[in-house]
Amino acid sequence: MSLASVISGGVATIKGVLSRGDVLEDITLERWTGYDSSGDETFATAETYSVFVELGAGHVWDEMNQTQIPTIAKVIVLEPLTDNGADDRTEPLDPRDKITLPGGASGPIAKFAGVVDGSTGSPYMFEIWVGK
Repeated sequence: MSLASVISGGVATIKGVLSRGDVLEDITLERWTGYDSSGDETFATAETYSVFVELGAGHVWDEMNQTQIPTIAKVIVLEPLTDNGADDRTEPLDPRDKITLPGGASGPIAKFAGVVDGSTGSPYMFEIWVGK
């Protein structure tokens, strides 16, 4: 048994257990696709995911700008996310994407991380910090 299969199986088990306990909540993810002719940002149709949500204000460190970014929640997506395919975006998540939390609060993606599956190049799961 490979480490990849252990991690993949573990994430699937965790998702199954959390699903049965009504712990997962639905969020929507709107993927940034570019700009319209007026210069306004455009987004793909919202997608719904059942995730673990940890509400609460906090901060994450922005390595590029060397600053703290205020956040309103951390979301854990227990499945891989597919690429959007739009030009000039980071895949599968882009900082310009928007997340709407249960209750209606929303914000941009401040930071995300995940353990990458070497066979697919995609993370097994994502931790996403939602900015203010």
